[in-house]
Amino acid sequence: MIGELTTYDTAHRIGCKLCLPPTRVYLHSGTQSGAVALGIHRSCTSISVKVLPKPFAVLEPYEIEDCLCILKGLLSGERPILGAGCGCNGRVCAR
Repeated sequence: MIGELTTYDTAHRIGCKLCLPPTRVYLHSGTQSGAVALGIHRSCTSISVKVLPKPFAVLEPYEIEDCLCILKGLLSGERPILGAGCGCNGRVCAR
């Protein structure tokens, strides 16, 4: 069975080849976790850039997808920002 991420990546690559970039942020696995941390309901499968906090407005939907996935731990509070006054100095944080 092909997963959501593979489906998204394949559709994104085909769209790029056809000069059809995504117009919405598609939520799959890790991306959805980041979106939920920002208050987006878990049942959403895609969202408009307009529903996200203002700093995201300068990014393209595919860039937002990357950010939500990469930063899901920071957005949810599961992982602190490294070096943010916790004394870890960029090493694995003990908090």
